[in-house]
Amino acid sequence: MTDEERPGTGTPSPGLAWSLPEAPPAVPALPSPEAAGGWVSVAPLLAPSPLIPPPGGPPSGDTQSGGPASSSAPPGSPASAAPQSWNAPPGRPPSAGAPASDRSPQRGGGRRTAVVVGCVVALLAALGVAVRLPGPLSPIASHAGFTSSSHAPSAGSASARNGVVGYQAFDDGARQILGQMTSALAAHDAARFQSVAAPASASMRARLRQMYDALVALPPASFTFELDPRRAARELSSPKPEAHTLPVRVTYSFKGWDVTDVRVPLTFVATRSPGGGWALAEDRTTTDADSDARLEPWILDNTYVTRTPHVLVIGDRSHQAQARRLAATLESLAGDVRRVWPERSWNGKVVAYAVTSRTFVHSWYGRSAAGDPANGDRASFVAKVATLQSSPSSGDRAAIRMVVTPYLLGSPRSGYSDILRHELTHVAAAAFSQRVPVWLVEGAAEYTGFARRSGATLDATRTLGEHGLTSGEVSATARGTWRPTLVEGYGFYAGSEKAVDERYNSAFITCLYIADHYGEASLRQLYEQAHRSSETQVLRQVLHTDRTHLIAAAGAYATTLRQRLVFR
Repeated sequence: MTDEERPGTGTPSPGLAWSLPEAPPAVPALPSPEAAGGWVSVAPLLAPSPLIPPPGGPPSGDTQSGGPASSSAPPGSPASAAPQSWNAPPGRPPSAGAPASDRSPQRGGGRRTAVVVGCVVALLAALGVAVRLPGPLSPIASHAGFTSSSHAPSAGSASARNGVVGYQAFDDGARQILGQMTSALAAHDAARFQSVAAPASASMRARLRQMYDALVALPPASFTFELDPRRAARELSSPKPEAHTLPVRVTYSFKGWDVTDVRVPLTFVATRSPGGGWALAEDRTTTDADSDARLEPWILDNTYVTRTPHVLVIGDRSHQAQARRLAATLESLAGDVRRVWPERSWNGKVVAYAVTSRTFVHSWYGRSAAGDPANGDRASFVAKVATLQSSPSSGDRAAIRMVVTPYLLGSPRSGYSDILRHELTHVAAAAFSQRVPVWLVEGAAEYTGFARRSGATLDATRTLGEHGLTSGEVSATARGTWRPTLVEGYGFYAGSEKAVDERYNSAFITCLYIADHYGEASLRQLYEQAHRSSETQVLRQVLHTDRTHLIAAAGAYATTLRQRLVFR
């Protein structure tokens, strides 16, 4: 979707290649496309593997936050416990694509891992299983570069109490706390950053140190802490004395990476200090309904950062090797995507989150993340691209994030590159993806992720063979009756694994047909103009056709490609 990627979970539909929870059936070993431009052997693709922390510390050029376990916040603080890593259960086969539970009006990208069917193996044994999936690093720059922006609100700005008479002292105290945090971070003054904690709250002091360490591990950025004008403080019965929630808005941007700022909600608890002022007693960001969605990695402990010239990966210290591998792979694929999508609106860079904490994963995916046993037979996802909240002054510009699940992070097999290439397509096209039909958003990304070429020429037959079909689609293309189902809205991502797989396949084959028949430039033009015009208009203007004729042509095209696969 424009927010995800998925390997499947749940009960398989009849005719699929394997039964859960057993491992996929053995298939002939075939060279990966990266190694020899050959067929993808899909059974082992994205099979979950335990994420085992590598020995030793970070290499030169990588940064991390958080000290040894002994430095964690004492028990009792909501964020003090070490994040619980999420390892996908063994024996779960790949599949892919669904919407994010926190889907915003903007779409970020996703693609699902493909269903591999046994009948395809029998029919196309020479081709292997048809699938669906899915340099050294530059040193981190010095962290000098945090800048402090004005935190003092102008006259008439929103009050934490929404202007209720008698709470000016609380508002003033809150602004003082947040202003001190902003200036202390800009000055790299850890002691001053922590000093806003209540004297009796050792856990909050430790929590602030964790946050500070995570923030200074990030690239040069501007961070501003201020009252959130959209939310009101709430009076609490505990902790004593006189406690209130403190709604906070953090505004930040990564210099050289983000094209605009990002706004993030936090929720603290402030109490009266012995001197009559206010101080922070608790961080409820991860548990408060107003701030527990789409958590930022720096809100959690043990932040780890690595980067290449075009890729910034923020993960956790327990999976440093996986984060470095992700950064290196994305760096190698960025050029592939840039050649198909040379968009001026994309700076050629990507910021990826690769955090394994259950709290973090749930905040982005709900129960739709791959490997979550609570997902059942609903579609699940292995990665997503999302548009983050920015200030109104940003206009059409937005900060974009790729969010990778532990399932994908720990599975660097052949389909890994196809999935990441798909996700990078969503990053490249994010600025003009609003209002584009979802089938076109996902189909174009799926096409870019899987396109195989002989030199500069698209090899459509091989592309389809490595992408894959469900058993029902194999039968329908054999009879010449298959037609794509092109879903325009977010219903594209709803339903079972099989249903979503077939929608992805429909979108992919249709976009493959457009690129092969009309040219890649026409596919790109169709996408770009669909941002401004209706589907009916752009099909007529760019392809000189309509939906009915496009569906019929794509169906006949799929049958032709399938016949080529059989006799190739």
